[in-house]
Amino acid sequence: MLMLAGMMGLMLVGATAIIGIEGETDEDDTAAAPEEEAPRPSADLYDLIAGEIRAGTGDADEITGTEGADQLGGYSGDDVMAGASGDDMMRGDDGADRMTGDAGDDEMHGGDGDDLIYGSSGDDALFGHMGRDLMQGDAGADIMHGGAGDDSLSGGAGEDALHGGLDNDVLTGGAGDDTLFGSSGDDWITGFTARLDGSEGDDGARDFLNGGDGSDTLLAGAGDTLTLGAGADFAVAGDWIGSADDPAELIDFLTGEDQLILVLNKDAGSDHDVTIDDSGTVTRIVLDGVVVATLPGGTQIGMSDIALLPEGEAAGFLRPG
Repeated sequence: MLMLAGMMGLMLVGATAIIGIEGETDEDDTAAAPEEEAPRPSADLYDLIAGEIRAGTGDADEITGTEGADQLGGYSGDDVMAGASGDDMMRGDDGADRMTGDAGDDEMHGGDGDDLIYGSSGDDALFGHMGRDLMQGDAGADIMHGGAGDDSLSGGAGEDALHGGLDNDVLTGGAGDDTLFGSSGDDWITGFTARLDGSEGDDGARDFLNGGDGSDTLLAGAGDTLTLGAGADFAVAGDWIGSADDPAELIDFLTGEDQLILVLNKDAGSDHDVTIDDSGTVTRIVLDGVVVATLPGGTQIGMSDIALLPEGEAAGFLRPG
């Protein structure tokens, strides 16, 4: 047995190890008072297979998991947590925490503070809670909730579901068929990575974008469905929608309040033709002969509801402010 300056308690239950880390204590020759019974962990220990429960302190801790299903808790302080492989559970609590799930289907909660949460591979569930959080799912079908604060959520590859929550959030789906909900606040939402250099930016997936309340900006890719929601919103489409078979679909465009921004490639020249075809059951927005967006038939959209902008002037719509 090793004697350390701090105290480390270790309890083995079946294949599960519970480790508590405490800070240093002053030396004292007097007898220690009996310790109060420690609170029981909320999880059923038998549900963990060859994993560990590791708890930090009120300081800035570095906590690393094992190959099993771990439960890591940072408490207060700016903590760094890494889960390794296995289906891990992490809670940052207070402080500006950095959390990495690695392999496995992980669940991570940032808590209070401005947190950085990275799911890595696996189907992860990421929760920012309070603060201005930066969250990235990477590979896998991830679920992400920003909570309160101006959060930035990026799904990466896979079919992701992103929920912005309160305040002004940035939601980027990435590759895969993603579902993005802005909720309240003035949100910036896209299913793919936009481009300002003339290169192709659409990933070709079919995403569902919902702005919710607030004045939102929704950047549409080919085949995407946009529900703008309440507030004066901007629907952004462009010549990256290069096929008439894959226009963006605008569900609830409110004329006189919402605006459709059509973005042009910087090398496309100065002569462009925009027409509105409202014949039949669908209203079509045609840019240089290509249907880039459709609206329900009977939508009273006019040219005053459409702005045609070159990329250099549309930077505020193609990137979050």
